Amino acid sequence: MGKLVKTQLEFIAWFDGIAKHMEVSGKAAKTLAALVSNGRHGVTAYEISQTWALRLAAYIHDLRKLGLDIQTIREEHDEGWHGRYILHTPVEIIDIE
Repeated sequence: MGKLVKTQLEFIAWFDGIAKHMEVSGKAAKTLAALVSNGRHGVTAYEISQTWALRLAAYIHDLRKLGLDIQTIREEHDEGWHGRYILHTPVEIIDIE
């Protein structure tokens, strides 16, 4: 059986013009990478659940605990609604493993 390796992400976030060096790992790291790469479009669980994000709201919660400003937009659809998450805190990814 292969060894599971957690994704590690090193980044800089700006809070009121002050840069803060931070790290996050696991699914929260993948979530942050998706938020950064999708920019103003943001992400939904449906868009990325086909691969790994079955608990996207939980990963967003973990990122918010770090102080990141992530907006939730409620999008209606035939079966109810889902959340679209958009990162507003400026973030620069330094390294991802």
